[in-house]
Parts: sequence; structure tokens; C-alpha cells
Amino acid sequence: MNLLIVGAGASGMSLGIMAARNGINVSIVEHNKELGKKILSTGNGRCNFTNSCQSLEKYYGNERAFDIINKFSYEDTLHFFESMGIFALDREGYIYPNSEQASQVREAFALELERLGVVLHTDAKLRDIESNMDKNTYTAILSNSLSLEFDNIAFACGSKAFPKSGSDGSILALLNKLNIKYNEFLPALCPLYCSEKSFFKLASGVRVMAKVQLFAEGEKLLEDYGQLQITDYGLSGIPVFQLSSKVSRALYKNEKVEIFVDFLPEIKDKYAFLKSRLTLLNLKLAKHLGLGLLPDKLFFALLKRAGIKENKALCDFNNKDIEVLAALTENSKFTVEKTADYDKAQVCTGGVPLSDLSENLEHKEKKSIFFVGEIIDADAMCGGYNLQWAWSTSACAARALKEKNKRYND
Repeated sequence: MNLLIVGAGASGMSLGIMAARNGINVSIVEHNKELGKKILSTGNGRCNFTNSCQSLEKYYGNERAFDIINKFSYEDTLHFFESMGIFALDREGYIYPNSEQASQVREAFALELERLGVVLHTDAKLRDIESNMDKNTYTAILSNSLSLEFDNIAFACGSKAFPKSGSDGSILALLNKLNIKYNEFLPALCPLYCSEKSFFKLASGVRVMAKVQLFAEGEKLLEDYGQLQITDYGLSGIPVFQLSSKVSRALYKNEKVEIFVDFLPEIKDKYAFLKSRLTLLNLKLAKHLGLGLLPDKLFFALLKRAGIKENKALCDFNNKDIEVLAALTENSKFTVEKTADYDKAQVCTGGVPLSDLSENLEHKEKKSIFFVGEIIDADAMCGGYNLQWAWSTSACAARALKEKNKRYND
């Protein structure tokens, strides 16, 4: 049985290996000149390829997606990587290769594909697919004029995130031709642009541990805690990335999206705390109130937002001043205008709906066509979870293909 895989990223290469290990003849077509280009940038070049803390919430409560994760678990991933010589390094649950070099992960995959005899067609695009009804096969027409006949095809070609890696959405034209429905790809795991320009101009460059909460049309959707990065256009950093998938979906529906930031989450009663600081004899002016508490640029921006001059004497502070400042440190509201574009997104939300796919990720209407990885409309938080999705979906499809191959050979 012949399998054609479109895309040689994380999911395409892993499916190629898993299928070839089961005796299937595998070919992979990749429009980049090299394999696994996007892998090189994962984990800041260290390849955070999974996470030991697996839970439904990490996949945004998508129960069907988490069922697929459970069928090829974190432990299964470790065994899979060990089978190719990659020893795992655990950094508080974030799993990397022990070398902390993403390039070695790509090399290990490439060596295993070579060992298994997987045929690679790089620097080639899939132009068309023709159905051979009399033989129950398909013919793929490539940009290099090659024609490949196959029994099954798996789309593993990513989305639109980080287009320099090859995930440019070019496959969508072919999906349209095949009448395969998909939800619009939207940027995820990316920074957010906000309306409060004067605040961000003053506080740009600050990094601070904070709690962030996402609201759409007044309804709380998600919250996270971590190092927040303030830019000249808005908010960034891991906790913002964790919210961005839901932000994209809400903005796409023209909903009003707001982020509330607690800059001092470890302090419960901020009014009482700030008021107590007025009694410190060495603090004289409003700008001194943030001394040793928050970065100067951030605290001065909060003062300006509160309408309090930096040089206002603390002895002239009234209860209203403390109330306003306490409210801003605990619940600063920012209105989201848009997400960053695809070039700054690590993944996308959107793609082929899981509801259109069988439990084995074969299209319910287009038989022998499988989908794995990011092209499926299911995404997850930062921390190795999206790569775990790549491995788990590949394993799910590989199991189904193994059974089909067994029937094919009987």
C-alpha cells in the first residue's frame, strides 16, 4: 500500500516514520528545499517537543482532541524519540532533547526516514490530485512534473503560522478543489495589539510577572499567570500567548475583547498595602510609591493613567488616589484591537474540523484522505502541547493505515 504525505514538518515526518515502520510504502512531498524547517525555531531553537503535565485544559477544553492525545501519550512520545536516539531533558515538565538543539531532532527524523526508505520529494509542490475510480487510487501531480500514484494521502502541511517555515496556507486552494471544508486559519500563540497607545508608549520594554484575564463581550474566557511583556503596541509574553487563540476567535466574530491585568497578583488587598506604604518615612513622592515594587516605567505609566503626577507629595495623597491606583494595579483594562499577523504566530487556530474526520482522522466523505497536525482545527497552549498534537495525530492516523495495509495485503 502506498501513502503520500503532504508536508515534511513535525507531523509529516513523524507519520512517515510510523507508517513506514508498519510496512507501508511512504512518499513525502515538501515545498521547502529542506525537511522540518519549523522545528528549528521551536522552543527558541531547543525544541520543547512535549510536556509531562497533560490535561484537557491545555487543549482549550477540546475533549475529542484530548482523547487523541491520550491514545499516544507523553510517555509514548518519549519512547518514540528514544527509538531515534533522542534522550529527553525534563525542565519542570517542559521536555527538550538533552542536547537542547532542535537541529538534532530534525537530523534524527531525517536519518530515520532515510533508514526506512521513505521517498522524499523536496522543493516540490502538490499541484493537483486526480481520482482513479476504477482502481480506487489517486494520482498526485507535482510542480516538478512528476506524477505519483497512491492509495492514501495524508495532509500534514500546517496552517498559515510562521510562513517563512513553509506554512503559508498554499494548500487551501487544493482543499477547495477537493470540496474539503475548513475553518479560517487565524493567528494563535502570538502578541496582541491594544488601544491604550499612550500607556504602552510609556511602559514599553517592561517585563513583569502578572495575572492576565481574557473577556469577550463581558464574559470571562480564560486566565493565565506568567511573565508579561509590554510592547509599544500592546501585550506579549507567554501568558498572553496562552489567551491569543480565543482572542482570535472572538475578534473574528466581531466581539469586544478586553484583557485585565493584575500587576501585583501576590498582594490580595492592594488598597491596604499601598496605603501602608504611605507611612514609610523614606518615601516622599508618588513616584517613590512603586520603589522596589514595580519597574519604574510601568509604575509611572500607571500613575499617569490614574491622573496622579509623579512628583505629588505622598502627604497630599487622599483615599481616592489610593483607590484609583490600587484598582489599576489589580485590574488594568486593555482593549484588544487585533492579534499579531501570521509571521509572529507560532500556530493557528482553524483548519479542517474534527467533526468532519473519523476517529482515525480519515475524512468522513473523502475516503483515504487523512489529516494530521496543525491543519486540523485544534490547537493548544504553549509548552510543547502543539508538538504533542503533531505526534499524537500522526500515531492515530498511522494505526488506521496499519489496519488498512493489513487488509490490503490479505
